Amino acid sequence: MNDHLSLKSLNVAIGSAKILQDVNLTIFQNKVLAVIGPSGCGKTTLLRTINRLIEEESQARVSGEILFRGKSTQQIPLTKLRKDIGLVFQQPLPFPMSIYDNLAYALKYHGVKGKDSLTEIIEANLKLCGLYEEVKDHLFMSALKLSGGQQQRLCIARSLCVEPEVLLMDEPCSSLDIHNTKLIEDLILKLSAHYTIVIVTHNLQQARRIADYTAFFLDGRLIELNTTTEFFTSPRAEASKQYLEGLFG
Repeated sequence: MNDHLSLKSLNVAIGSAKILQDVNLTIFQNKVLAVIGPSGCGKTTLLRTINRLIEEESQARVSGEILFRGKSTQQIPLTKLRKDIGLVFQQPLPFPMSIYDNLAYALKYHGVKGKDSLTEIIEANLKLCGLYEEVKDHLFMSALKLSGGQQQRLCIARSLCVEPEVLLMDEPCSSLDIHNTKLIEDLILKLSAHYTIVIVTHNLQQARRIADYTAFFLDGRLIELNTTTEFFTSPRAEASKQYLEGLFG
């Protein structure tokens, strides 16, 4: 099995607060990794550090190494890194423009030209995300008029249209209803055949449903990494057992 991303002795601090401490983690290609743990354990910071968004924090300090396909992410130009490693946020963040232009903007930024090429890629990714049939007659309507679940699927389509290799997802279903949550979960399962996916989730049942591997974090440290089946049925660490039993978190 190929490791796509490797985190080696990763430490992240913001100001005087230590957010991640000595994290060593392997993320396998074309697998879904669920990152779980109580609020404040560093899950979102982990995602923001992988694609270097953490560097936008003026007081952030990062040490250790993140390797992407064996190369340090510090040696990869930011534009290329963030194209190859997409990030979908907890709250959908469509651009204040039309549905079509949300995807076209990302494509044009990365050099795709020609209306026919743009339209072909946009339609393909809207179909992939199960959104095309819902919006095909309203492509030039403001994306801000879509429902929350539709906005989230639009944001996923926008990330996918530039052909990333890795998709980082920060609690993408936390504000969605059961119907839209199932749509997103089904989409993640479908995408995992072609993409490496890391999803932060507070929903333990969601992790069980969609993840190949589960990583449990506590107080900024990686406590346990295992196959999802093994983690939920035979957790190794006492803290993992207590978390799964609902004793904290």
